[in-house]
This record gives sequence, C-alpha cells and structure tokens, in this order.
Amino acid sequence: MSQRHANKPGIKWIVGDVRDMKEIGDVTVDVAFDKATLDAMISGSPWNPPDIVKENIKLYIDEV
Repeated sequence: MSQRHANKPGIKWIVGDVRDMKEIGDVTVDVAFDKATLDAMISGSPWNPPDIVKENIKLYIDEV
C-alpha cells in the first residue's frame, strides 16, 4: 500500500494489531470506526459471544 499510494503525501501505512496500537500516539486520530473489523472478530452467537470474543472486542474498542 505504501508504494501504491506513494503519491499521496501525509499518509503513513502501519501494519499492526487493532487490539494493541502502541505505535499510534494518543490524540493523533479524531475518529476511527471500522465495523468490518468488529464483524470479523465476532464468532459464535452474536447475542452471547464467547469470552475471548468479548475480550478481543473490548481491547479493540479501548484502543480506538
């Protein structure tokens, strides 16, 4: 993606884990929401998800 969009200044591409985004400083992003990520993290019953799903989603939301 870095090479593909090299002509777009101000964009920094980072590969990481949405549950642990230490490489992105606090107060550097105003708003971030990616429903596709949440959808991908959900498994089992959406009404009573397993504990690991709840933990992973909480880590993600806390990071955002």
